[in-house]
Amino acid sequence: IALINGGLASIVFGVILTPALAMIIFGFLCHSTVQPHGTSVYCSDVLDDTGCVALLVVGFLLLTPLLVLALAAYCRLVRHLQLGLCFIPYSRAVYKNLPTSQQ
Repeated sequence: IALINGGLASIVFGVILTPALAMIIFGFLCHSTVQPHGTSVYCSDVLDDTGCVALLVVGFLLLTPLLVLALAAYCRLVRHLQLGLCFIPYSRAVYKNLPTSQQ
């Protein structure tokens, strides 16, 4: 169950946070202090240092709302799949609407 929760969390967070992480990665990789003169294959001539700084700023600004959105999506998915019920100890579990056994 923990493996399912971990995999589900990594998929949801990975999909939702991809745009912000891509902006941050390209902002760092294409900056002249990291790659002199934008020698990376993915950096174009249009993306200079000010463009890289803009990518970094927008990426970090988008990170917080997307993180909240990813957490809300993960919580909704866990609640829908009822994965939280797997962590209730058996001795404290309450089963409702089950017929009692007649012995």
